[in-house]
Amino acid sequence: MTCLNCGKSLEHMKASARYCDGRCRGEWRRRPLSVPVEPSNLIAQAVAATMADCGVAETPLAGIGNALAVQLDSGATPPGALAAVCRQLLAVLEQAEGLKVIHSPVRDKIDELRARGAERSRRLANGDY
Repeated sequence: MTCLNCGKSLEHMKASARYCDGRCRGEWRRRPLSVPVEPSNLIAQAVAATMADCGVAETPLAGIGNALAVQLDSGATPPGALAAVCRQLLAVLEQAEGLKVIHSPVRDKIDELRARGAERSRRLANGDY
């Protein structure tokens, strides 16, 4: 048998020994349990594309979405916080999708007023106010 941490022989030790000494046992217990993941920017790219499609790419909402996406992409987010960050990002994306109609390109001020009036009428009809 050999030490699980350093590979030294354990032939002069108890048959059930797995480590050569306390230092190796401590190092073995403190080792990383998973392989480090290289950070990617896939989530940030997808969020930026979604924000651009919704027409809110240059707004504070897009900044919040990008910050959350970078946090998820970095791999440094503690495991206990991943679910909360994902929920927050989903809420930001849903809000951006909701603003899609309001921030759609308009030809002039009259068209913008018509679009706002139609949106208000739709909300009143659905009881959203």
